[in-house]
Amino acid sequence: MFDCRYGQAALFQDASRKERIVLPGLSMAELGNQRIFKDAIGAEVPTKGVFELFGVRHVSFDINGRDGALAYDLSKPLPDKFYETFDVVTDFGCIEHVDGQYQAWRNVHNLCRKNGVMIHAIPEVGSWPGHCLHWYDAESLDNLAVGCGYTTVIMRRVEHSQPHRNLHAIACCFRKGRGEFIDQDTFAEIMTGGAE
Repeated sequence: MFDCRYGQAALFQDASRKERIVLPGLSMAELGNQRIFKDAIGAEVPTKGVFELFGVRHVSFDINGRDGALAYDLSKPLPDKFYETFDVVTDFGCIEHVDGQYQAWRNVHNLCRKNGVMIHAIPEVGSWPGHCLHWYDAESLDNLAVGCGYTTVIMRRVEHSQPHRNLHAIACCFRKGRGEFIDQDTFAEIMTGGAE
């Protein structure tokens, strides 16, 4: 969910300021058919429609195909026609639910244009119990950035306060360079935070 309570909106705004992202004319890929929660804007709506109102060419990828999302399984390679076509790729609560982590992260890399940005808000190791299949830590994400030749624009821990729940996330933004995505063995070695 693209939700003010969990910091996704603030992360997107921060990345937009730092990377000088302008919405009109932007091409954006979103993992998952994200929705903006009711308490953020008064009604729960798909983020796709909100971004399109601001002139963004928005494509969402979600196996469920709802809310205008293209029904693709992110654990499998996406069609070549989508490669390097997006200025921004966002992941606000999707990739941690995908079984094949190597291919899912490789898809993010392949969707993003060179010098484009990839923005993630993903669960931290030891938090969000029972929520997902995979959890992450900043060190593994830093290693991924180095291995792929990304520039780290944002890397921070986001703490959420809810009684009796441990809901911490890693908020990060990477700028894609000219590097290729790392091989599967290297990915498995560096993503020690529970990714695979």
